[in-house]
Amino acid sequence: MNATIDSACIFDGESTALSFHYDAVNGITQQEGGQSATLYCNFGTMIVDDRHGITIDTVEPVSPGGNTLRVAYDVQMQDAGGTSPGAQYYGADARYWTVTATAAAGQWQPDTGTKEGSVTINVSF
Repeated sequence: MNATIDSACIFDGESTALSFHYDAVNGITQQEGGQSATLYCNFGTMIVDDRHGITIDTVEPVSPGGNTLRVAYDVQMQDAGGTSPGAQYYGADARYWTVTATAAAGQWQPDTGTKEGSVTINVSF
C-alpha cells in the first residue's frame, strides 16, 4: 500500500472586521477587531513565522467621491494553539492573522463618513 497525504487547509470560525476612527488632527483612534478566522491545515503544512505561500492584499478605504485615506496595514500571523483530542481539527496546524492600521495625521482630503477597504489573506502551497 502507498498512501499519499496531500496538504489540506480550511478557514473556519468567525473573523472580526478591523474598525477605527480617523481624524486629520490625531490620526487613527478607537481601533478594534481585526482578526481573521482560524486557518487549519494538516500538521506540518505551516511553520510559525514562515510566510511561504501566504500573500496579503490590501485595499485602502475609499470614499464614494473617490478620496482615499492612506492607511498602512500590519498583518501578523499568530499560532492559534493546539486543538483537544476529539475536536474537529485535532492535530492540525492552526493559525490566525491580526490586522492593525496606522494612518498619518494631516490627511484632510478624505470627506467625512464611513469608508470601506479590505485585507485579503491568500494561502497557496
